[in-house]
Amino acid sequence: MKDLYSLGARHIGVFSTAAVGCSPFDRNRGGLLRECLELELEEAAWFNSELSSELDYSELSQNRCFSDS
Repeated sequence: MKDLYSLGARHIGVFSTAAVGCSPFDRNRGGLLRECLELELEEAAWFNSELSSELDYSELSQNRCFSDS
């Protein structure tokens, strides 16, 4: 984000990932019981926490605007 900002970008959108291990498609891959895929859920949670911590320490965090989809 710092590189984009230094190049002149002033409106940067950052999106987290959804809980990809529990979508209907993923649940179909979860066996006969159609369980959520724990590894994919853990990886999505890890990605979102890393993204959040990166944004928290960013110098640009003072100008945040949140959007609900």
